[in-house]
Amino acid sequence: MARRNKDKEIASWPHAHEIEYLYALLDLTRTLNGKSPGKHDWEPLSTRLEGKLGKKYDQDQLKTKYTRMRKEYNAFRALIRHTGVGWDWEKETISCSEEFWNDYIKTNKLAKKYKNEGLKPFDVCGNIQGRPFPDMLERFESCM
Repeated sequence: MARRNKDKEIASWPHAHEIEYLYALLDLTRTLNGKSPGKHDWEPLSTRLEGKLGKKYDQDQLKTKYTRMRKEYNAFRALIRHTGVGWDWEKETISCSEEFWNDYIKTNKLAKKYKNEGLKPFDVCGNIQGRPFPDMLERFESCM
């Protein structure tokens, strides 16, 4: 259920909507040659999502979601770049010592949620941000 904030509805993003949004953003950033969406890009994106999902997300909701996802991606990316941090392919989670984890989340609150799950789908987020997944895959493999 969506909440209200100062007479504006805060969007609820079911997982299927979030995934569709990610792929729509990926298509958009490809047409923008990797640049971030501008003010004229949000309405067509909203129309596309409404056609696919049957729900209308307004421009502010789309921009807010984009900003939040970018912050989450950057927090995850910063975490996995640390020495001593690896990837558990079976569990699809970060692997590191408890000591490192406890110290890290004290100053990096956004990373806290990645203890038990990775950023999904990381490859799409990376391509939207102009940092392709293969680069990160090499980083994980170098830890092993």
